[in-house]
Amino acid sequence: MLDAFFIFSDSRTLPLLPGIYQPWLVALSVLVAIVTSVVTLYMAGLAARTLSSGLRQMALLSGALFQGIGIWAMHFVGMLAFDLCTSVHYDLQLTLLSILPAFCASWVALNMLASPQVSRQQLWLGGLLVGAGIGGMHYTGMAAMQMAPILRYAPGWFVFSLLIAILLATLSLWIRFGLRQLARLGEGRTNLLAGCIMGFAIAGMHYSGMLSARFIGVAEPAGRVVAENGKMAAVVA
Repeated sequence: MLDAFFIFSDSRTLPLLPGIYQPWLVALSVLVAIVTSVVTLYMAGLAARTLSSGLRQMALLSGALFQGIGIWAMHFVGMLAFDLCTSVHYDLQLTLLSILPAFCASWVALNMLASPQVSRQQLWLGGLLVGAGIGGMHYTGMAAMQMAPILRYAPGWFVFSLLIAILLATLSLWIRFGLRQLARLGEGRTNLLAGCIMGFAIAGMHYSGMLSARFIGVAEPAGRVVAENGKMAAVVA
């Protein structure tokens, strides 16, 4: 069963399809991740200062929704940056469904971390949830790809991508809540620094996850790819 998802043999003997990245789209995807994270952490701070339970839940819901859509947008901008030289279509239901893991994990983590005082256990649990949400979004989005090449993953890079997301997400939350108390940093600086780290957690998970991907097959004419990428660019925009 695992053979349908992972490659356990030497992948160098397989007809692997190489991919090429467009640097400006890679940079744009990282920027999307950072902006998303900074705004989400600001919403968490806003919820912590809000006395009304209704407004507090609205701020948490808005932050979780913003982060879920932001992680989704970062993923598909990153996919547009990756040229496989073959026609790729996306299953609409799985594409939309891929937002849910990021949204649910963000909502639970933000609810947990909206209190002024956060324990070490809550930080680790929050980082685990956010990292798992990023990973769930990424690999669900990858499953939405419909193409001639077969998609498999290298187990080592697959595990590494999840660890990167969890560890950097935890570090970001520690900066947001722990370092601010220790160093007495202002909320704006703390959110900016923590948001950058969280953005790199999202982007790092995506691109290390792409390193784990193995596209087995033969390339198709490149002319079909440009039109398909143009459609996806419009959808993401």
